[in-house]
Amino acid sequence: MQTHYHEFESLEHLLATRLLPGGGDEPVRFVVFGGTGAVGGAVVLELCKLILMSRRYREQPLRGEIYATGVSDKDISKFASRLYLALGDEAKIDKIEPRRHYRIDDRIDLRFSLLHLRLPQDLRERVGSLREAAEARGEPFDLEAALVSYFEQQPKPFLAYVEQLERRLWHAVVVAIPLPSVATYTLGILDRLVAEHGLDHRAAQRIKAGYLRSFVRGLAVIQQRHARCVVIAHTTAVGGMYRVDGGDAEIRLGFAHSALGKKLVDKKYFADQLTRVYLDHGFDVLITAAAIGIDAVENRCRLPMDRGMRQALQERIDSAQPTVKRDDLAAGHVLLFPAHAIPLEPPAGAGGTVERRPLWFGGGKDLIVDAAIRSGENGLFTVANCLALYNVMKVAIPEELAMVLVRHAVFGPERRRDWFQGKICYYSGTENALFALRLLENYPQLLRSHLGAFAIQAYQALGSATHQARLHELGLLVLLLRLRDLGRRFESIPEQELADAVSDLDAFFWRATRPPAFEDLDDLEVAELTQLLGHLCETEEMEDAGRLLGYDPRAQGRREPGREKFLARLATTIRRYLQTITSLGIPIIYRRPVDGSDRLLVGPYVAPLELAVASSGDLHDAWQALAEEHGVPLEAARDWVIANNGFVDLRPHALGSAAQEPGPHLVEQVRGFRDGGEILAWLDGMRAGSYFTTCGLVALKLRLDRLGKTVRARKLELGTSETWKHLFRQDRDGRHVLAPGLVETVRMYQEGLGKVTGTEALWPHWGY
Repeated sequence: MQTHYHEFESLEHLLATRLLPGGGDEPVRFVVFGGTGAVGGAVVLELCKLILMSRRYREQPLRGEIYATGVSDKDISKFASRLYLALGDEAKIDKIEPRRHYRIDDRIDLRFSLLHLRLPQDLRERVGSLREAAEARGEPFDLEAALVSYFEQQPKPFLAYVEQLERRLWHAVVVAIPLPSVATYTLGILDRLVAEHGLDHRAAQRIKAGYLRSFVRGLAVIQQRHARCVVIAHTTAVGGMYRVDGGDAEIRLGFAHSALGKKLVDKKYFADQLTRVYLDHGFDVLITAAAIGIDAVENRCRLPMDRGMRQALQERIDSAQPTVKRDDLAAGHVLLFPAHAIPLEPPAGAGGTVERRPLWFGGGKDLIVDAAIRSGENGLFTVANCLALYNVMKVAIPEELAMVLVRHAVFGPERRRDWFQGKICYYSGTENALFALRLLENYPQLLRSHLGAFAIQAYQALGSATHQARLHELGLLVLLLRLRDLGRRFESIPEQELADAVSDLDAFFWRATRPPAFEDLDDLEVAELTQLLGHLCETEEMEDAGRLLGYDPRAQGRREPGREKFLARLATTIRRYLQTITSLGIPIIYRRPVDGSDRLLVGPYVAPLELAVASSGDLHDAWQALAEEHGVPLEAARDWVIANNGFVDLRPHALGSAAQEPGPHLVEQVRGFRDGGEILAWLDGMRAGSYFTTCGLVALKLRLDRLGKTVRARKLELGTSETWKHLFRQDRDGRHVLAPGLVETVRMYQEGLGKVTGTEALWPHWGY
């Protein structure tokens, strides 16, 4: 984005010299739809700050009336807390009506209301009535035409909201509700109606687009009658993550909300459709072509349950094969479930059929994570999620987006250079990304949630793509390296210190062990890693935990209650760590040390297949169905899903896939490798920039060894010419810290998932 900084007027100059449209004595009147969200909330706060700041620059300070909407009282309460945190030290905030009306320094009235964008509850009944009427007339029923016509006749929610307020002219109406996401993720009933009437996916897209256009027509009336301008906070839907090398835009995104990222294609379709409609109506449109930065950090919180997981588990509960209790879905957040170990290749039962052992996961336990980062509409992320997302997609913090929207809405077009050229502002990452990245690095609790022994490296919010599995593999490796570091001096640690550590094992490991480093891998070969991680995955008792530390409590010749208590708690904590990964929907494949067989650890939901698991044969059935659909061997379909869709693979091999979608080509484009040399030879035969991905310990070790060598070879004397290599820091012993979020950043660039910015060559190049 060319910002032409030298052509902008300073905010101080604007405040001191520019009159508002309508005169300086008129209050700043705003409506902010989505005013409790990331960008909408930032608009409200920046507008309040601007009005308060005007006291220093204007003889007659600004006053404000702001009406903002939220989807629930809980959201409004959260934003009110944020309001006090942001402004409470510099302004007096009076609570006129809880969750509804706040007065700030007697100059700003901020009012909240609830607003829901949802389909009518009687839509299915209405469609039935329309169909019956058409049949009575002897006419064929056209579902698409009927629904589009029906939406046209419904009240326009944005317009209805503005018209029920006092009659006045608003300076601006800001729409910060992500309408492409509304269409993609909340209109499932339309998909079901379309399927029931035999229509295809394109028809569903057109119907949903018609639904969105009914909102936009309401906004057009607002701009004509009620507001000086309507400003839209819009999106590309994929953060600008597409390539146009071949002429057509190709989505190249390693973060997905489903295993195959199909919903992202829909989201981009609706974003493109809305962009055209917005511009046709003359709205000012700010399009964010980057990730949205951090609008909140939550400590000790629960994780919302993914829609796909909820729907799949609900269908199992409603069927004859429930896998969890009905109450487990009531709370709406992820619970901790046991992890079942099943054979990767289920044995054949009577008659050659696959053996099916019923899997019951029982009632879930509370799952609370230490830290979660809220990043725009996408939900809660880990530090590792954020580092990868912000480095690969780039990031625009909500406050800078809000500042552009507020400046434009309050002062109008700027004299020398306006943000909105031809009514549109295409906004990508800027130097302000530094604020988000520094936040992730400068707080001890966030560092610990990234590099700690039991740090969960990925949550659900970024989907079940390979990104999730690769981060969880790194999390398991971090845990193993810290266990090995503790094991080197475990017997010398006083027993009482270990007994005291039981109350907070995570804090003890943070103090007593060193951060994971690339140097730790120098003496670890794939075979030993396979054994150690296999033991980790089968940890049940204190003896198992002792084995990971190189300590056998039975061989000591005497009881050591404090040490045994520590080992018992360590075994429980490791088991809980594994269960957290599988409860989030990511399965773990490992090789059993005792007999060399391959096992799968699964929770009740397997996100890479979007499948609720009821028996030990369900995954085999899913792979078999995929193989039959595309006419390929079961092994090809299975290996593609494992490599491409988000399985943690801890076996001593590698799988490589050059296929983004399933099809007959899987036979040629999915391969197995025995060593790193075979992987490199495979990549040498591919066109640079092509899609590929890998999994398995051979691939992981290859990537980490080569990355560690590159990072350790960087030269300070070359200054910034070493670019991305300087992202990796050294600990106090001079070792190069293996930070999962940065390792994942490098993998994504190496696998062709880096953002094309014109300067992307400064980041890691394609290939390992």
